[in-house]
Formats: sequence, C-alpha cells, structure tokens
Amino acid sequence: MREHFLQRGFQSSVEPGLFFGFGEVPQLDSLIIEWPNGENTRFLNPDDLSLPKRMQIQEPFSNKNMETK
Repeated sequence: MREHFLQRGFQSSVEPGLFFGFGEVPQLDSLIIEWPNGENTRFLNPDDLSLPKRMQIQEPFSNKNMETK
C-alpha cells in the first residue's frame, strides 16, 4: 500500500503523482486501487497492463464524498 499527501509541512508541496517500479516484469495481471472513500477501481484486462506504462487515474465520484446535514 502507498499513501500520497500533497503537503508535508508549512508552505510545502509535492508532485501529485505516484510512481511504482516493477523491475523486469513485462505485464501485470491486475491492478486494484483502494480509494480513501473505501471504493475500489479494478483493472483486470492484461492487455491494458503491459509495462512500461504511464496511467492517469482519478478517484471516482461517490455520494460518500458528500457531506450530509
């Protein structure tokens, strides 16, 4: 598991990306992302997971993200 925070201290910031290394592995068989709101994004198609690859993935909108009063 890897967590990412965009701030590390007073008036600081970090690049908003995560980078993972998989060595000499040519392809992943699956990729599962667990978001802070408890939802999961799954990539199960090996054709979409050949390496090296750069992916832009955003947390899906959920009613769990909304405050209720």
